[in-house]
Amino acid sequence: MTTQYDPGIIYTFADRLYARAKSIATQYAIIAAFVGGIAGLALAGALDFARVPTALVGVLCFGGIGAAIGYDKSFNLRLTAQQALCQVKVEEAVRHLAQQASR
Repeated sequence: MTTQYDPGIIYTFADRLYARAKSIATQYAIIAAFVGGIAGLALAGALDFARVPTALVGVLCFGGIGAAIGYDKSFNLRLTAQQALCQVKVEEAVRHLAQQASR
């Protein structure tokens, strides 16, 4: 049995990548902000700083870094989806030209 070419699979793959790219920056920002808040609380306890401002600084700093990493990952997912879609379109164009040439 030979596997057959199915462009629908690539379209589904691209759709899934885009769906994941929509939420990944937010997920990274939330997780990093949570970690930053915990790190800020730990730092405040260790150095006898005010807890809330130190935790807030941790939330903002880590959340910003997490968002930046998430946006980068989101871009890479969208780029991968576009590359897959481009390959499908090239195949469709070549197939169309081949059919016209065979007539």
